[in-house]
Amino acid sequence: MDLTEFFADWVYGQGYPFYTVTAQNLSSGEARITISQGQSHASVDFFEMPVPVRLHGLDGQLLDVVLEHTQNNQIFDVPVAFEVVHVQFDPERQILSTGNTAQLGVPTSDLLAGISLYPNPAAETLQLSVPDGISISKIEIHNALGQRQFSGIETRQIEVSGLPQGVYFLTIYTDDSRKTLKFVKS
Repeated sequence: MDLTEFFADWVYGQGYPFYTVTAQNLSSGEARITISQGQSHASVDFFEMPVPVRLHGLDGQLLDVVLEHTQNNQIFDVPVAFEVVHVQFDPERQILSTGNTAQLGVPTSDLLAGISLYPNPAAETLQLSVPDGISISKIEIHNALGQRQFSGIETRQIEVSGLPQGVYFLTIYTDDSRKTLKFVKS
């Protein structure tokens, strides 16, 4: 077994890792686990190692998984036979680390369901209501023919007074998802 990486991290380097683990239910029978790592000392770039995570279900179900963590912000899709209600990092305390957090996340698609536009119909401006936790990268407005009428960065108030009357589609883009809402310009 090649122990070069182990010695570089734990013997010749200094400090220790700290982790942020987020789990979210994707669909029936699957959960997504994201593992992020920071280091307490700059002499070590990254601690590559197996990371134990325990998933808890509502009726007391448990699933222990060991994930080969080889890069920061690594994503693992794990088959699971129950809805995850709690996540636990390193339940047996096998990793030398401190300041770790483990949390159950909400999928972006669920957060996008909370986005709304008002007033609708609108004459002058549209107000965009966006739940906390959503980072919008771009907003576009297309007319009923699919022609782009507006493209811009995140804004909570969108000027529509220059658009002709009609039906429009506002698309909100995040890093990994998008949502389209219909509105009427009066």
